[in-house]
Amino acid sequence: QRHTYTSAQYAKHNRRRVNAGNTRRRHALRLETFAAYGGKCVCCDESHQEFLSIDHINGDGAVERRKSGHTGTGVDFYRTLKQDGWPHDRYQLLCHNCNLARSHFGGCPHTKDI
Repeated sequence: QRHTYTSAQYAKHNRRRVNAGNTRRRHALRLETFAAYGGKCVCCDESHQEFLSIDHINGDGAVERRKSGHTGTGVDFYRTLKQDGWPHDRYQLLCHNCNLARSHFGGCPHTKDI
């Protein structure tokens, strides 16, 4: 006999399969986002995706998150970037070290021009 599930029931009965699919989709979107922004840190050329993050060029990430009313982090942020056509005028790809140096010290030791 064939079962007819609602999506919530299916998710409940197939938790591992659903979670694995969600993880694959999130990872694929992360890689797609990084590729859209050049695949490496614009400052030091680091390319290991585990070390990369999207940087708000104007340093206005907190303002943007408050204005939008959501956290705008992780997969939600990547989806927004994709929907907006990967805007390069407001965002760039940096490694976590360069991003931290830029936000906390006003510039990265590699270059102060970013």
